[in-house]
Amino acid sequence: MAAKTRKEAPPKTENILKSVDSATTVALVDPIAIKITYILAKIKIIHPNIITITGGITTILAAYSFVKGNIFAGSLLWYITYLLDCIDGKLARLTDRVSKLGGILDETIDNIGAIIIPTSAMVAINNPTFRVASTLWVLNYLISIIWERKNRNTRKASRAHTIKIFGRRAYLIPTRYDRNFLLYIVAPPLIASRSIVAQIMAQTISIAIIGIEIASIIIKIMPQRGK
Repeated sequence: MAAKTRKEAPPKTENILKSVDSATTVALVDPIAIKITYILAKIKIIHPNIITITGGITTILAAYSFVKGNIFAGSLLWYITYLLDCIDGKLARLTDRVSKLGGILDETIDNIGAIIIPTSAMVAINNPTFRVASTLWVLNYLISIIWERKNRNTRKASRAHTIKIFGRRAYLIPTRYDRNFLLYIVAPPLIASRSIVAQIMAQTISIAIIGIEIASIIIKIMPQRGK
């Protein structure tokens, strides 16, 4: 009798996840993204780069929706972009198709989204506090790109400041992805709502993010001791 071929065990979920991630990603995006990733992994023709490019398309659609004043559609499409951004990397690791091109595509689309989503949202939402928070977020994002290249070990050091969500480690201090999620997925529908409670929540989010962005910018531009 011919020996039975042993099926390879699929990679464990932990192996396709980051050791530490943003709290909003861990709590509100990954629970869905992980399930979709395993479904897509069974469809061999779907390459991770296709998911990345699709995320670029939804980014443009989200920005277009914001500009046209369709705030709810803009926030929903931006959430879908978040999902796709989480799926492409996981799918690449799960199917062993990690590539340099994929990394370049992902970073390029992330950078485009970091500019056009805040800009389009500010066009759609006539709220001074929101606009200040958005402007500071973009400014901090641009500063961070330069700063992180000079301080590559900072992220590793910050992993000590984490909390556990659903058994996974997440950064205790809101990352720029957390703040982006709150500003452009959570806050816009709240601002568009006529509810006083929703308006207060949106203002609270914007004010908190203004404080965090200012503090983060000051930390980055201040001379570091020992350097």
